[in-house]
Amino acid sequence: MSQPSIANPPDAPGHTGQGSQPIEIITVTQRTVACDGGVGPLGHPRVYLRITADHIDCPYCTRRYTLSEHAA
Repeated sequence: MSQPSIANPPDAPGHTGQGSQPIEIITVTQRTVACDGGVGPLGHPRVYLRITADHIDCPYCTRRYTLSEHAA
C-alpha cells in the first residue's frame, strides 16, 4: 500500500488527485519559475521549478507552468 506524497497530501487545498488536470495553467517566458501557491491559506513554501521540456507542474498545488512559444 503506497503512502500519499507529503508535498501534496490528498486533503491539501488544490489537490486534484493523480492523473487529474492541473488547477491552473500559467504561460511563462523563462525556463525557471517560482511558485508559492498564491496568497493566504492556499499558499505553500516557495519552490523554484525548471522547465526542461514544454511544461512543469508544481508538486504542491498542481499549477502548470507552460513555456511560451516566444521563450528564449
